[in-house]
Amino acid sequence: MSAKASAKSSVAQLDVAQPIQLSELDARTLALLQESEGRFRRLFEEIPNIPVQGYDHHRRVIFWNHASESLYGYTAEEVLGQLIEDIIIPDSLRDQMVPLIDSWIAGGATIPSGEIQLRHKDGSLVPVFSSHVVLNNTQGQPEMYCVDLDLRDRQKAEQALRASEEKYRGIFEKITQGLFQIDATGRYISANPFLVNLLGYESADILKARLTQPQQLYVDKERYKELQIQLNTQGAVRDFESQIYRQDGSTLWVRETQTAVRDSHGDLLYYEGRLEDVTLRRQAEERLRYDAIYDKLTGLYNRAYLTEKLAQILVAETRSEQDESWAVLFVDLDRFKVINDSLGHIVGDQVLCAVAQRFQGVLRLHDVLARFGGDEFVLLLRGVNKQQDAVQVATRLLASLQKPVSVGDQTFSVKTSVGIAFGKPGYQEATEVLRDADLAMYQAKAQGGSCYRFFEQDMHPRALERLQLEHELKFALEHHQLQLVYQPIMDLATGQVGGFEALLRWQHPERGWISPTTFIPIAEETGLIQPLSWWVFQAAINQLQAWRSQLPQAEKLTMNVNLSAMQLKQENLVSYLAGMLQAAKLPGDRLKLEVTETSFLEASEFNIQIFQELKQLGVGLCIDDFGTGYSSLSRLHQLPLDVLKIDRSFVDGVEHDARKQAIAQSIVMLAHGLGAKVVAEGIETLEQQQILQQLSCEFGQGYWFSRPLTPEQVDSLLNQHGFAA
Repeated sequence: MSAKASAKSSVAQLDVAQPIQLSELDARTLALLQESEGRFRRLFEEIPNIPVQGYDHHRRVIFWNHASESLYGYTAEEVLGQLIEDIIIPDSLRDQMVPLIDSWIAGGATIPSGEIQLRHKDGSLVPVFSSHVVLNNTQGQPEMYCVDLDLRDRQKAEQALRASEEKYRGIFEKITQGLFQIDATGRYISANPFLVNLLGYESADILKARLTQPQQLYVDKERYKELQIQLNTQGAVRDFESQIYRQDGSTLWVRETQTAVRDSHGDLLYYEGRLEDVTLRRQAEERLRYDAIYDKLTGLYNRAYLTEKLAQILVAETRSEQDESWAVLFVDLDRFKVINDSLGHIVGDQVLCAVAQRFQGVLRLHDVLARFGGDEFVLLLRGVNKQQDAVQVATRLLASLQKPVSVGDQTFSVKTSVGIAFGKPGYQEATEVLRDADLAMYQAKAQGGSCYRFFEQDMHPRALERLQLEHELKFALEHHQLQLVYQPIMDLATGQVGGFEALLRWQHPERGWISPTTFIPIAEETGLIQPLSWWVFQAAINQLQAWRSQLPQAEKLTMNVNLSAMQLKQENLVSYLAGMLQAAKLPGDRLKLEVTETSFLEASEFNIQIFQELKQLGVGLCIDDFGTGYSSLSRLHQLPLDVLKIDRSFVDGVEHDARKQAIAQSIVMLAHGLGAKVVAEGIETLEQQQILQQLSCEFGQGYWFSRPLTPEQVDSLLNQHGFAA
């Protein structure tokens, strides 16, 4: 024992007994007793984890080991001789504990052990398990010794355990997955709130009570059997997906994992697992599968699906697995771009859906109809025994659009062109078949549309020629090979020139003159129509201003320029024209824009706003080719019209055809009722001029007056005919 320990030992013991007389004991025996007492005292002083305290019959501290110092915070020097109630008994227990301690010490009875909270030096409470014993000292006086086991670590462990239980209970209650336990028969033992709510029940108890036949939960009973087989043979199942019923009968897709829980003998106790709602993912997968083969807009098959079907036919033919005849019909709507450009894609999409329904109505049992994109449709015909079979289907397609298509309060007369390519041994790829059917369709369009054409081998060179023409048109625009000619618009009453219509011509260095009916459609399809149209505007405005500068009497001349439907969609149209007019110092009322009847009557609210802005600029607005459109005339009163131009089809033969005269007169009356003037196109005889003049038509143009002229030829004409007032 160290010197320090010896010193503390001498302090730690308050000897209140009288010294033992040497005469009473043998000196040797006394020495042995003292040695034994010292040994056990040192043992209880130095034992590190067992706090031991001793109290005399007055409740004063007589023993306080090192472990007690650590437990209560007092050193032995601080407590020896102090009353127990002043040291470690809380004030709240003082009145209760002091009499008990006195009775225990005085009675020497067995003192009950138990948990109690005693006071630390810092005032906090220390939980201990306290055991007590009362012994008599050598003087026969009772002393109480206490062994206090520190319970703080146990309480911390219990608190941690409770926290852990609360944590995992919280996870069980709040996790967004269904957690459950089921018995060997599949009945629920427990289910967390998420699972209860997912299955549509009010509580776990109701779920357990009502779901008495677990297999009824599964839409596909075979899937339930498969689940049970895996559980029985493997003891677990992971990520098992199936469709199940909710309580209200609705269905959802779930993925579940189950594991068998067994006792120490290997006997099954229950299955525990989790269940996830994967309905949204399954729906997304279904949507992806749908989108892979169906067109989103019309619900028809898409390009990829039909192309794959066609490729399968070609492979089967190569392997001699198929000998049936087949054909491909490539279908494209005529002038659909006008609807899209004039009214926007929303209306255009509605028209496409209506057309798709019409086409579906003419399909045979095994035919496959697909939308390829835009206004293109492709029909794969199976079991075509003769050419006439394909003709009958093509004819039905054309006939399905004879009645106008209605979208909201608007009606459209939609036509289509059909190209037909028959299956033949020479085809290797689906793209070759589609290419040939597409070429045949373009030939149908070139014949005026609303018809069908069969593919012929000589169409390939024509297609290459058209592609070449596209490149040459771009070159012509960049290198000024295009020019304008001007056809006079004559005052029928005076025979004088009222204005001109600017007409585009292409003088090809090798091909010679190329008609606008040949290259304008190419320009529209390739997007060249916009730069081409701006060039036409600029050249026509500059030319009119040049005539006005050279001939003062030409101030009243007007210039008519055609406006494409694509230009109507440009937000900068008005500002662009205003800039051109300002740069040329030309009044806005000297320019008239000609818009086809279809574009005018199918104008969207945006287009109408543009027309109003053009009117504010002073620009006149004309409906070209009036009488050939396919839309309701009920919208005419909404448009700021200045001129209606009677189409040449009503002028040709008007001198001999009373019906054409009646139509022309009706158009004149309609125009005048709207406050507009009338120009008759295509006048070629004096009789036609006279009849139209009698019908109160103010202006006319045609070969009877003049063919389109170069600027130099216009100078001579102006000097010959004079100018209309």
